[in-house]
Amino acid sequence: MNKKTILKVISYAVALIFLVIAFTTVLLIMFLNDDRYNSRLKEKEPFTYGDSMAGYRQYSPESKVFQVIFVSDNDKYNLDSTKKQHICKVHFGMLFKEKDEWKFNESVSKGFDVVSNYLYKTRGNEMSEIISFYDKLFVFDDKTGIGHQLDIKNKKFYARVIMADGNGTSDSAFKPEWATIVDDTLYLGSQGLDSLNVDGVIGRSNKYYIQKVKKNGVYEAVDFSFVYKTIDNLLGVSSPGYTSMEAVVFSNVNRKWYFAPRKISNIAYNETYDNLYASGKYVVEFDENFQNPRVFTDSQFNKSHGFSSIKLIPYQEDVILYLKTFENEDKLETFIGMMNLEGKSLMKEKSLGANKFEGIEIIPLDI
Repeated sequence: MNKKTILKVISYAVALIFLVIAFTTVLLIMFLNDDRYNSRLKEKEPFTYGDSMAGYRQYSPESKVFQVIFVSDNDKYNLDSTKKQHICKVHFGMLFKEKDEWKFNESVSKGFDVVSNYLYKTRGNEMSEIISFYDKLFVFDDKTGIGHQLDIKNKKFYARVIMADGNGTSDSAFKPEWATIVDDTLYLGSQGLDSLNVDGVIGRSNKYYIQKVKKNGVYEAVDFSFVYKTIDNLLGVSSPGYTSMEAVVFSNVNRKWYFAPRKISNIAYNETYDNLYASGKYVVEFDENFQNPRVFTDSQFNKSHGFSSIKLIPYQEDVILYLKTFENEDKLETFIGMMNLEGKSLMKEKSLGANKFEGIEIIPLDI
């Protein structure tokens, strides 16, 4: 083989190598840009809570001990012994998982009362929810519409945001009943039912609005009626019947919503019936776009007490922690319990005594 032929063969070989490299590069780029491949990569990445839920980072999928904090909304019965000051009770407890069984013990000596002078028509300091947002604890008064920061060390509330009812133009206070975090935004919701005018006629839709709050305190009112009414339809409720929502949580791990109505009634509001017989027995699940609904039943359902707050166990978001409350005039009681995402009991409900606790949150062990 002469020199000219050898050079020609080499040039062909080099060209072929470049073609193979180019073709391989194109295939690699296409592969890396393939959503199916990217989704598999994301699935393999371990989930970590963002800064908005930094308080959950102390825990892990293997954690078996958790600290919780819960706050009271004792309505007009929240006056101290002098009948002059409105108090909110702040209590603590520990959750333990032993084998497959969960247990709860209250840290009685750690609890304290907080006084607040913010009132609306002689009522106030009725905290219906508590949540950790950007490493700070916030509580929400469903009578004044004020969101307060809780200072555990000094046992005080500091007013941080005041919200008006409905779309934000009302002269009455927003009634926050539930709170959850979606990515970097705090969602606050009201009951999701029609309001009655003074004459008892349905005439206002203010309770269908939610508030979306950012880290800097800026918030916007959003009409959430399509979600609430979808839930009514799923549960077979129509006017004058109603659902009253006080317990909602979003799973940032599984990208799903969970709504646990406190009350479900197929008849018009009646105080006695509402207090004793109308408690909710269902939890409604949606995907993050409020599609693909699924309804499951609470295996510990009791018609006299309904959901007032729910949270998901950090990094174990197939476990629901909840409070249920009973109220009939001045008779109040709260129960704590746990279930899985099929409604199966994971912890037998335990009474927290003669107070109406309506907000619970999981906090770091060292607080």
